[in-house]
Amino acid sequence: MRNNNRSEKAIEFYSNHPINYNQIMDVLKENNISLDSITQESLSKYDQDHYDGSNAIDILIKELGIQKKHKVLDLCCGIGGTVRYIADKCKCSVMGIDLTNIRIEAARKLSKLVHLDDVTEYITADACDMLFQNDSFDRLVSQEALYAIPDKKKLFTEVYRVLKTSGKIGLTDIIELNSVDYNENPSYYEEWNIYNLLNKDRYINTLKECGFKIVKVEDLSLFWKNLLKKRYEMYNSLKLKTEKQFGNELQAKWDKNYRFIRLTRTFFYEDQKASI
Repeated sequence: MRNNNRSEKAIEFYSNHPINYNQIMDVLKENNISLDSITQESLSKYDQDHYDGSNAIDILIKELGIQKKHKVLDLCCGIGGTVRYIADKCKCSVMGIDLTNIRIEAARKLSKLVHLDDVTEYITADACDMLFQNDSFDRLVSQEALYAIPDKKKLFTEVYRVLKTSGKIGLTDIIELNSVDYNENPSYYEEWNIYNLLNKDRYINTLKECGFKIVKVEDLSLFWKNLLKKRYEMYNSLKLKTEKQFGNELQAKWDKNYRFIRLTRTFFYEDQKASI
């Protein structure tokens, strides 16, 4: 599949994601949370659409030593949950980029809702072709998103460029533990934009080729395997809302694919940029 078609598929997938701005607004209303006084701490219970929610972000903050003085970038930021959480907790400036404009618009609305629009910024952009100057950021994070970008070398070359010499990146991503048969369930891999998973060695070597020094690698596959059960239950609880917003067909696809999903190919990386 050509790269532009892959991008279109990714945009379509995330434009129809069960966790979205309207769904969050509904949940806040159902829980009698006043929009006039809502805080990011309260919103974080509902706007984290990555694995292990705020706990995972706390690990990234600690491992990367994110401080008030740092300028942080979140790649493939979605609706901005991580961006807001870091900006609120670390009191620093955080920017998020994502390919899906509807997610960026939602992120801006949610940041304004919790009065973080002065320290957060969101841009619709391609992670492989960022318009930032060299050495723009101190820290970079990403969570369960980079697997959908086929050309990892191009991606990490661009990441290296926009990071300062003393910069660090920390991310969670999906990798191949065992050989993946993409013909086993082609509709799943296509709909979820999984085309070219790397195994651990290839992933690490690609990072090194792009100039990074690997500081830490942690296998989270067993931990995520247990989380998947809870994630499926959570998405299943949104069934009626998803059907109402996107239709029965999309909900059926989401349910079918999540039943099939085998995201046990996962590692946590905390990577430090090599000195130039």
